[in-house]
Amino acid sequence: MVCRKIGIGRCGNKRLPPGSRVIGVAKITRNWLLFVIFNCQPDKQLLIMIIKEIIKQLSTNLSSYDITLYPPASEQTLLNFEQKLNCPLPDDIKTFYLFCNGFESAEDLFRIIPLEEITDRLAEYEPNSFTFAEYLIYCDTWEIEINPSNPNEYWISNQGTASRLLTKSLAEFLDRFLAKGVFGDGGLYTWHDEIDIRNKPQ
Repeated sequence: MVCRKIGIGRCGNKRLPPGSRVIGVAKITRNWLLFVIFNCQPDKQLLIMIIKEIIKQLSTNLSSYDITLYPPASEQTLLNFEQKLNCPLPDDIKTFYLFCNGFESAEDLFRIIPLEEITDRLAEYEPNSFTFAEYLIYCDTWEIEINPSNPNEYWISNQGTASRLLTKSLAEFLDRFLAKGVFGDGGLYTWHDEIDIRNKPQ
């Protein structure tokens, strides 16, 4: 499908470069925010705008999520992490960590991992990759892999019983968790099943 222009919900219109092919569409259900992942250079302002919608959703409804936010990461903490990773972080991920240095959910025993803890384990991961989320003390994990030549392009995958690519959007990942948690219908594990069914050979 070739697309010249697409509505981005209440964020107005985003013009895509001529010939851009939409390869994924996701809906941020709580904010009626539509966005696209397309095969051209990711747009910095769009990425930041979308993650700020999730941050607003999280801030406004924090008491209903059973989530404890960690204090924001400092600019220096982000810089130190990027130096250890030897790769810049995507702008939306930096925006999120400046809002909170991860969080934990008591009900699901799920965490977005603080940067300092990730730094301590960087030697375990492939270059430009790291585990950013975990369940039940690392019984299951989710990993980010960054394209070093274009840091705003990255992939989120699950590293459980089978590796599966989930999304190119931290906002989509967080929205899945905030809406239905790890085990709820439409949550992270349902998402895993959806991907497995989609990828199953016919």
